[in-house]
Amino acid sequence: MNTSQFKLLSQLLDKPKVDDSFDIDVFKSRLTKVTNALKFDHYLFAVSVPISLMRAENLVFHNQPMQWRHFYDDNKLFGIDQVVGHCRESMAPLIWSEYIEEKLPDHKNTIKLASDHGVPEGVTIPLRANFGCLGLISFSNAPNKPKVTQEQVILANYAGSYLSSYINDLRNMVTQQQIGQENTPLTNRERVCLGWVAEGKSSWEIAQILGCSERTVNFHIQNASEKLNAFSRTQAVSKALLTGSIEPMLVYGSVNEPLFKFYPDGDF
Repeated sequence: MNTSQFKLLSQLLDKPKVDDSFDIDVFKSRLTKVTNALKFDHYLFAVSVPISLMRAENLVFHNQPMQWRHFYDDNKLFGIDQVVGHCRESMAPLIWSEYIEEKLPDHKNTIKLASDHGVPEGVTIPLRANFGCLGLISFSNAPNKPKVTQEQVILANYAGSYLSSYINDLRNMVTQQQIGQENTPLTNRERVCLGWVAEGKSSWEIAQILGCSERTVNFHIQNASEKLNAFSRTQAVSKALLTGSIEPMLVYGSVNEPLFKFYPDGDF
């Protein structure tokens, strides 16, 4: 393993600095090139984008054998997939061969089932992005190929660090389709009013805090709700948090002075 391999992955996955538009076909082409550079046969990139606290949009891009993907989907293996479970709880790479002997019934061991359907060996890298988005990238081989090497795991993990940034592009695409939020960003007053709603304040209390009329507060909250396709204040706050329309005040300036607690050396 040498620096040229890391440099090649950076070149394949680094985003253009001039044109920041996202193209799915270009993204899939990059995944194919990275898979070839890592000397794997297949890839699977998956991301879960929260739409509400009870629903998420799951996106999957892959070139795995369709026989396996049909079996996976038809048998609803997502809910019991130990690879998915690992990625929810850990950021460590998962080498499939180390888990294939897990003490699970054969019909619940998705790694063994994948092996039985022509995808016997691989590595999965958990991915994280903003606003609760979870993802993973799996690289795998066809039958009768060498086992995954430590070098491949290190390089796959490096590629994953670049791929995490693409999750935000996919999140923006999904929120624009599902919520319509990206084309109509909230104004500062709308964000502040929703922020106080999240704190449990009534319109009258928010009006007192901001020094405006209760009618003005309701006007801003209604506008924000319409932009977020929300049917209530509660849903508006939920969608605003999940889409990043509102964030903790410390991020963009608190209404009051931010509170910090300082600890002397050795005292926590």
